[in-house]
Amino acid sequence: MRTSTPDPYADKQVEMTTAGKAYTGRGSRRRCAWRPCPNLLPPSAPRRRRFCGPACVAKAYRARKKLAADYEAVAALGRAWRGLAGTERPAVVVAQARCVQCGHVIPHGKRANARYCGRACKVEAARTRRAARERMNDVQAAH
Repeated sequence: MRTSTPDPYADKQVEMTTAGKAYTGRGSRRRCAWRPCPNLLPPSAPRRRRFCGPACVAKAYRARKKLAADYEAVAALGRAWRGLAGTERPAVVVAQARCVQCGHVIPHGKRANARYCGRACKVEAARTRRAARERMNDVQAAH
């Protein structure tokens, strides 16, 4: 036996008149253009509005920039391969930055001038510098 569930959009019903006939249907329930965002745009949103808020606008912009950078890196690698004759292979096309604390490759998506792969390495480096500074002060105080 099926139980009826209340319509979640019952309060969003819109009444329209088309050629003298009344039509009651759901209003436009468009989604935010930033795919991971679960929000719906308000019914009163203009047609040109694509995002639910400024946070989604910024996230979509960063995703587009990252996608363009990834595409450019792949295209550069392809150009390098096509430019070589025979079985030669290109040297390193894109240099990978390494973390100054642990030596791992800095993940894609970090700033171009990032020095650490993550917050843990950054904190560890600060603790190491502070400990070295304290040892230096102790040595100077002993003399």
